[in-house]
Amino acid sequence: DESGKDKGSLVMLEEWLSKNIRTQENLTDLIIKPLKNIRSIRQKPAHELTSNEYDVTLHKKQFDLMNDTYTAIRAIRLFFANHPLAKDVKVPEHLVSGKGIVNY
Repeated sequence: DESGKDKGSLVMLEEWLSKNIRTQENLTDLIIKPLKNIRSIRQKPAHELTSNEYDVTLHKKQFDLMNDTYTAIRAIRLFFANHPLAKDVKVPEHLVSGKGIVNY
């Protein structure tokens, strides 16, 4: 950046998306926030020891995290799939529509 610090990968992705993708969607909310959330969730366990705990809310948190992540990755894939140079690439309909994708 301007102060000489290295930019992180998500900052660079956010800048690239805002510069190269024109859409009505809020790309930060749709793509960057879920990816940053994953990073922050992974940071704490990666740097400390914890004992196993039973948490009844874990399934809901994991379900929501997987859905948010799928939505972010799907949006990235759709942006590239709609690029003019990718017009000859055949994407399966269930990936285009997002239907039939199951998250247990």
